[in-house]
This record gives sequence, structure tokens and C-alpha cells, in this order.
Amino acid sequence: MRCSSPAGWLGLRMWLVPPSPTWTTSFRNSPRERGRRMQTVDLLITPRDPLLFRDGRPFNADPGAAARSLPWPMPSTCAGALRTHIGNACSWNWFTDGPDKAKRIGFQGPFLVARSSSDSPWEIYFHAPADAVVYELEKECGGKETKLMRLRPWKLPEGAGCDLPHKGLLPLKVTTEQKPKGGCDFWSFDDTVRWLASGTSEEVPQRSFGRLLQETRVHVKIDPDKGTSQEGMLFSVSYLVFPDVGGKEFGPHSTGILCRVFHNENWRPAPSALTLGGERRLAYVQEASSAQVGWPQVPDLLRNALAETRRLRIQLVTPALFAKGWCPGWLDENLEGCPPGLEGLKLRLVAAAVPRRIPVSGWHMDRRNGKNGEKKERGPKPPRYTAPAGSVFFFEVIDGSVSPEALWLAQISDNEQDRRDGFGTMLPGVWDYAE
Repeated sequence: MRCSSPAGWLGLRMWLVPPSPTWTTSFRNSPRERGRRMQTVDLLITPRDPLLFRDGRPFNADPGAAARSLPWPMPSTCAGALRTHIGNACSWNWFTDGPDKAKRIGFQGPFLVARSSSDSPWEIYFHAPADAVVYELEKECGGKETKLMRLRPWKLPEGAGCDLPHKGLLPLKVTTEQKPKGGCDFWSFDDTVRWLASGTSEEVPQRSFGRLLQETRVHVKIDPDKGTSQEGMLFSVSYLVFPDVGGKEFGPHSTGILCRVFHNENWRPAPSALTLGGERRLAYVQEASSAQVGWPQVPDLLRNALAETRRLRIQLVTPALFAKGWCPGWLDENLEGCPPGLEGLKLRLVAAAVPRRIPVSGWHMDRRNGKNGEKKERGPKPPRYTAPAGSVFFFEVIDGSVSPEALWLAQISDNEQDRRDGFGTMLPGVWDYAE
């Protein structure tokens, strides 16, 4: 028996606040940093230019070549930009211990923030959960009605089975075969919390919008000797546009990137320019509190829903890096284990909704020589594959109790440095079996 659902990975047809205190929190879920007081700074990045976050596809000087941007920056991109910004402000020596200091700076985000007008408050938006399918139905009287289907773990009838990669996994039940509606890629903070706090609700998000627009620019190759263009050597680059004026195709008046850094350096944030992404395009960075942007806190609605629950739903709000691809490496062969930094909470994976994997790479920028004085080769990093933001994992609690504060925006990637780079940030929720 094949249990179908709108999309999948690994060949499976399955979709598998008020401002916070700025200088008091310690960086969580990192063994090296636990017990060590760290300064916490919330930052708002507002791009001045369209930004380029390359998706890793080949891009060369051939005629017709195209560089494409990811729909949202990877955590490591923003973490690297802010670490460089802090290091330059502190006059670090990038040929000695500067890179080591940079890696010790913890990072959370990036989260999308948007507002409807220049005088309205900023609101946080998260990637849409993969267990929610928004679709449209034709009304009898004409027009269309937007509805939502919740994908829930389904206990198969006796004698039935499916082709999931582990015999202990359950499929997600699809109650109606409908084509997903576009334009709901980001959900507001309130809509996300309502979704996490209920295991059965199928309420359509009240405030959501699609991907950021992309702007394509065509360029021509310049002959370095003559300083003139080369005939036929055209190429295009697609940039991610962060609007600062509302329009028909995009709802919010303006958008930005909310981040948090954890450090113990002698640095205080000041409004300044920042280079971000490919081509070192300009953005403006400032302390989030000065722009009246608050870091998201655990809401009472979710705290009450998580009290005494034995069914924990984990939704990724940033991509996660796992040793087993889509599956957390901290789970054993029985799909049981404890999340990093939460050793008192033992979980068993029941089901998962994981969209198509997204590759992440980068460029080696460490300028130091090796231990024996040899020159390090600077070049592209080998690609790795992430479980994308919006992925949902359904767990049963085997041992321990669920602490909303400990799970809120915890980072669950396998590797400590990946967690410090911002990969695997999650939100907790509850769930129930499909009927």
C-alpha cells in the first residue's frame, strides 16, 4: 500500500511580543557555551539593495549563463556577515585568531519581519509548516474559497503497510486530493502559534504571503584588456528584492531580517552599513530594540497547550543539518533519542513531513596558513543537504517532561558548530492522530 501526499523527499510521496532583555541570555544548546555568560544582541537588517544568495548551481562565463538566488538566505550567510561585521568593529586579526573568535559567536535566525505601513509595528513571519496544505475550492455560487488540510499521522488498519524508510514510521493522512495554493509561503507569528497549539484545527492563516519577489538583471562580459563589451557574452543574475514600498504583487510595505547573536566580545551595536550575500551588496543593520522589533517570546496559548503533553510536534523555522539527511542524527535505530542540550527529554519519532532537501555550500575564507606553514587552498566548500525550514517532526515523549521555555527556538542540528551557525532552530507544538 502506498500512502500518497502532495510532495516528498527520498522518493517518498509525502510532505514528509514585547522586546526581550538585550544583554542577559546565555547561548543555549551548545556544550561549550553552557554555564558561560554571553551577551545577547538582537539585530534588524534592512537591505538597501536587492540581495543575491546563490543557490549553488553552476555559474560561469558561458553565453546565457544565469545566477539564481535562493528564496531566503541560509543562516550561515547571515551569521558570517554579522561575525565579519563584529570582527572588523573589534579590529580582529583575520590572519591569527580572528576566524576562531568568529566561530565562537552564536547565531539565531534569520527570520522575516514585515510591516504594512511605515508607522505600523514590525511583525515576525515564519516559513509555512509542511503539514499544512492550503488549497482553493470552487463555490457553487461562483468564486473560490480558501481552505486548509492538516496532515496528521495515520495508524494504518491491520494488514496494511507502506514504503517509508523505517518500519516504525507512520504515513500522514491526506483527507482530500487538492492542488496546493501558492502565495502562503510565510505565516505570521500569531497564525504559527495557533497552528502549533492545536492538534486538529484546520483554520486558514489570517496573515500570510508568498515568496519575496526576484529581480533579474542582464549583464555583459567586459574584455579586461580593451575595457569594452564582448559580443554575445550576456549573462543574467536574479536578486532577492526586499520591498520598502507596498505594491500589488507584494502585500507588506517593508520587510527586513531579524537575527540574534551571542558573544562575549567588547562590542556594542551601532547603526551602520553591512555587506551581505553575493557581490557584497549593501544593507543597514541596527539594534532591533531601536526599531521597536521584539524577539519572539513563548506565548501563553502555546505554553498551556504544551503542559503535560506526551505528543510533541517540532517545526523547523530554519533549515537543519542532520547526519542522516532528513532524519535527526541524534535518533538511534529505533528512532529514539534526546535533542541536543535537552538530555532529560527522550523522544520517539512517529512521522515526519519534510519537503525537498535544499543544498548548502559556501566558500573557504580562512586566510591563515596550516599548522606546518603550508598555504591553505581557498575554494568552494563541499555541498551538504538540509531539511528545509517548515519541516515538521511528530514525536511521542518516552521520558521526561516538555518544557516550553527550553524548547522555544532551541537548535537541534546534530553538530555543535552547525547549531552555533543557526541551523536547526525549531518551535514546539502538539499533535493528534488522524481519525
